[in-house]
Amino acid sequence: MSMPHLLRDAVRHKSSCNLYHFATGIKIDIFVSKNRPFDAEVIARRELETMDDDQTPAFFVESAEDLVLSKLSWFKQTNLSSDRQWNDVLALLKIQILNCDTDYLEKWAPELGVSDLLEKALDEAGYNE
Repeated sequence: MSMPHLLRDAVRHKSSCNLYHFATGIKIDIFVSKNRPFDAEVIARRELETMDDDQTPAFFVESAEDLVLSKLSWFKQTNLSSDRQWNDVLALLKIQILNCDTDYLEKWAPELGVSDLLEKALDEAGYNE
């Protein structure tokens, strides 16, 4: 399927797709908003980032906390079978251990139905020691 078709399909189904820049090996995950209150919060909390050079345009990325919650939600949707999503969650939490807003995570986890997974991830990442 061509890239325009993949993007249209993701928008139509409020799902996701990937873009690849083969020259640099960069993969970009695109997630279409499901119009939930959480999605509005993710947009409000997004962070403006840049590459190291001055010629690359700035771009927005999800906060670490929103990425953790999104990945936990995706992990749940795969019936807890995506080791990649789970390992990404643990890596993010371990990297952000001093800066992570756990109150924010605990606020949104019930809304997304991932409270039990968040608690397990926080334990495995060393937050509850």
